[in-house]
Amino acid sequence: MNSQRVTYGEMAAFLQSLGFERVLVPESRVIYRHSASPASLILPIEKPTAHVSSLHLAMTRSMLVDFGFLSNTDVDRWLADP
Repeated sequence: MNSQRVTYGEMAAFLQSLGFERVLVPESRVIYRHSASPASLILPIEKPTAHVSSLHLAMTRSMLVDFGFLSNTDVDRWLADP
């Protein structure tokens, strides 16, 4: 995972393209929920241009793969060209 290339804005757009809804909890966090599944992801509020931490990328990958949205290969392809 190349956390130096992916920004929080790019990751938000990617999750939303997969059907996740972005819910902002003011001054606290951002929750991405998928209404058709129990999948969700909670992240801190970051600037859209900030690079995603390795931990947050790992959490995102795990959630997407574990819930069957993507394979590890699909995630690798996206990370290679966000």
